[in-house]
Amino acid sequence: MSYAIDDVVGDVNHDGLIDTADFKVDNQRLDLRLDYDFGPGHSLIMSYGQAVASNINVTHPARYQAEDWTYRYFQGRYVKGTFFAQAYLNTSNAGRTRNLRTGERIFDESTYFHVQAQHTADLSTFLSTQLTAGLDYQRTMPRTFGTVLPDGSGGAHPTSFDDDGVDNDDDGDVDEFAEGLITTNEYGLYVQSNSEVSAQFNLVLAARLDLHSGVLSEDGFTFLDDPLLGGTVRYRPQFSPKVGLLWKPDENQTFRLTAARAFNTPSSQGLYLKLHVGTVPPFPVYARGNHSGYHYTRDPGGNLMMYDIRAGSPSIFRLAQVPEGAILQIPAVLGRPAQYFQPEDLQTVEPMISEDLWTYELGYVGIIRNRIRATIDIYYSEYSDFVSDLVWVTPLVIDTSTGLENAEILGLVGVSEHDGIDEGPDGLPGTPDDVVNFDKPIELILTNVNYGRISLGGLDLSVGYFFSPRLWAELRLSYLGRQSFYNPLTKSDDPINAPRYKLSGGLTYTSPQNRSWVSLAVRHIPLFDWSTGIFIGTVQSYTVADLGWGYRLDDNYTVKVNINNVNNDIHREIIGGAQLGRQILVNLSVNL
Repeated sequence: MSYAIDDVVGDVNHDGLIDTADFKVDNQRLDLRLDYDFGPGHSLIMSYGQAVASNINVTHPARYQAEDWTYRYFQGRYVKGTFFAQAYLNTSNAGRTRNLRTGERIFDESTYFHVQAQHTADLSTFLSTQLTAGLDYQRTMPRTFGTVLPDGSGGAHPTSFDDDGVDNDDDGDVDEFAEGLITTNEYGLYVQSNSEVSAQFNLVLAARLDLHSGVLSEDGFTFLDDPLLGGTVRYRPQFSPKVGLLWKPDENQTFRLTAARAFNTPSSQGLYLKLHVGTVPPFPVYARGNHSGYHYTRDPGGNLMMYDIRAGSPSIFRLAQVPEGAILQIPAVLGRPAQYFQPEDLQTVEPMISEDLWTYELGYVGIIRNRIRATIDIYYSEYSDFVSDLVWVTPLVIDTSTGLENAEILGLVGVSEHDGIDEGPDGLPGTPDDVVNFDKPIELILTNVNYGRISLGGLDLSVGYFFSPRLWAELRLSYLGRQSFYNPLTKSDDPINAPRYKLSGGLTYTSPQNRSWVSLAVRHIPLFDWSTGIFIGTVQSYTVADLGWGYRLDDNYTVKVNINNVNNDIHREIIGGAQLGRQILVNLSVNL
């Protein structure tokens, strides 16, 4: 289907904002910093920054027109000898950001707070060990008025649960601090040692323990829930060890062998997202978080139930058994082909948990004959409980008895949490006392889930050559051992959204007094497949050259000019993103 220019609707939801994509990029940034030195190695650093952005944001379910999205940060750092502490607060305001498909605005007044303390000690009597230990706490408090998370009313005139005049948590208080907001608390404790085992070998040992309020367990570790609100909960601790062995045959050569474990804990959006991304009339489509899992309704006999949409059926718009012989179909959404399976294949969608990652690395860095600097890193990573892309979890029930090309849609298998039906006093689905809520109809849902084990290996290589103290050239190569992995949920291969290899190089010249410099960088990216949410396709190969020049006027003023993509290779770097051509950036830096 194609559309003429006159068919394009500029304001989809008639709210006065234009909902066609504007690919103009407008970024404004301000950073201020004040340093106070008490003495040698003793200082206090205060920083403030603000960034205002207007551009296209490509997310899994849709593209968003960010308009005047404003971020601010406030940071304080204290250093005294080997002791370091910092605290910072980040704030966000979404401005007039909106979904380009539905026109619905995103409201966001979220805050993020982090505090950290760290100390380093020299244990010279024990293998010349340097020991570093620290702790940190971070608090994420989204406030999205129900437009991204279930923390407000949403809709055309959204309100926030902490400012709506309603006792949303039924505790007898109205609009108390953080009422109804989805606050995430994270606590961390870490330690690292670096010991000289011999003149040529260093041993690095590290460990980190994390507690995350979104990762709990009934038999877990009891600790403080929220330092501002009190209470305790049982956390599932996440332990991340690391071991590394460094071999230095001489002062210019280092070989490294490391093994480390890390966790990719789901974000607030991954756990609690509630985002309206469109409508398949009359059913709303939502991208939802997966904190508690989802369930499919079955009757007492174990038969899978569907939301019946058969015209004339006595159970139309109610729950009914999936007819014998019908098959389930995940429709051809998100750019993927349709998938077919049997009712018995549809099981509970388990809650999402942290992704577990083990990485093993072998590396080298060294100076060869005082002219060549070479680095190589070979790595192998293994993911457990790999987190999927957005997955369609509301399949269709279809009758293919007259052929697949004549398939008839009989119903939808919705999750019981969002199927728009109350099973009534008898607690049994598909009986006459079922109550249908037509104001909140069955939802078509996309969510993230964990599945399987994924392995990925590759290498990064760079070789630099010093022609002289002022002229330097470098060549870099990155290689990935695989391009896709099997997704058992969609029964298809998903791309890793990166090319098999990346090749780049550069040449830099600096003037004798370091007053000016000029650089040329070239990178080549071969074509590769891309799949993120609704954006699926092939990113075509591109080669771009970037030219940079800088001049230091004096100790306080520096001028920089960068011409990116000087050869004007028109290309896209992600599916759904804008075409990129030549860009010219001029920068003036002032030190006061």
